[in-house]
Amino acid sequence: MPVDRYFLDSDFDVEHVYSIEGPEHHHLAHVVRGKEGGVIDLVNGRGYLAHARIQKLGRRNVDVCVEGVDYQEREGFRMILAQAMPRANRLDTILEKVTELGVTEIRLFPGERSEKRKRSENVDRMRSVLISAMKQSGRLYIPDLVLKGEIGEWDQLEGKGYFGDISEGAPLFEDAWKGDKPKGEAVFVVGPESGFSEREEGLLREKGFVGVKLSDAILRTDTAPIMALSLVHHWVLRDKR
Repeated sequence: MPVDRYFLDSDFDVEHVYSIEGPEHHHLAHVVRGKEGGVIDLVNGRGYLAHARIQKLGRRNVDVCVEGVDYQEREGFRMILAQAMPRANRLDTILEKVTELGVTEIRLFPGERSEKRKRSENVDRMRSVLISAMKQSGRLYIPDLVLKGEIGEWDQLEGKGYFGDISEGAPLFEDAWKGDKPKGEAVFVVGPESGFSEREEGLLREKGFVGVKLSDAILRTDTAPIMALSLVHHWVLRDKR
């Protein structure tokens, strides 16, 4: 885990002084008890990592001066998760874990059997979960967060896409992946706790998605995306070597 890494929604320039406020200030000043002259890292979720020195500790803000900036290109392969809206506690787990795994984009949609169909989630709260997971995992990009409509409103799939299928005849995810390996992008769709409706499965197939089996057990809606993206992350990482 990176030590003393803080989020600041800003571009970074060397020798420029920035002010850290809000929860990040509280953590730096009151939790880790940073000292003037101490060195910290700043991230902006857009690929930049700044190395800064604490100049002044105030009651409401901390002034830091950037001494160096590094940049990391985003991964070439785009991992996209389309997730039926779960309850808030399950959603937090999903957001945290898939961010650690390097997901590029998270699409939240109301499933026909979703316990939570209204898109009333606090986007700021969800973003704070993503930022925390990004910092904890040492990543430099925040996943894009998109609120989508029902499956019937989606456009036709252009690349490769998959969804969890518990039927006996469904191919294993690995077999489907290796049989026609995606190039550049892949979407994995996870249904609600009670699963997809027959209508939703039909719509997904019509739009080009392939039903795949992740396990011989029925996985929870917060287990399936972690397993699916763990596999994708491993396969993409292996292909890079």
